[in-house]
Amino acid sequence: MTIREWMKALYYQKERLPVTDAFISDYQQEGGAYITLAKSNGHPVDKKAGEPNQKWLFYYGYLTYHILNTKKFSIDNDISAIWNGSTLKCPELVLWLAEASGVDEQLLLNASRKMKEIIDTKNYGAARSSGLARASAAAELMRMIPAENIEIALCKADKACPEK
Repeated sequence: MTIREWMKALYYQKERLPVTDAFISDYQQEGGAYITLAKSNGHPVDKKAGEPNQKWLFYYGYLTYHILNTKKFSIDNDISAIWNGSTLKCPELVLWLAEASGVDEQLLLNASRKMKEIIDTKNYGAARSSGLARASAAAELMRMIPAENIEIALCKADKACPEK
């Protein structure tokens, strides 16, 4: 599945999803990166409201930045270019992408618990917003839920079945 196909499949997905919202309520990034981007673009920043939402981050923060600025990948690359790559480091975004793609809820809950454990134990003497701990948590979710599982979930949910 290409990034373009994935973008189309998730376009009509809700901005707020229950497993991701539960994670965000305690573990949303405090500042920097997408929080700064949201503020500079007039997008609301409100942890209790789950803003900026992860759908906004995926389309307007993450993809726009990496496709237009870094050119590390294009929308015609396979989703593994970002799912298995080194650019996706935000645990709440990774969780939303998996949930929006239709991954099994129990697997999402297990991955969310594991990410919280990593953030809480690998904070390297810093607050929960430690970038290293958060990147480790995101990498763990992507290990637990490989790109192939994202494609299978999308196909089962009849959101997109890539032709192989």
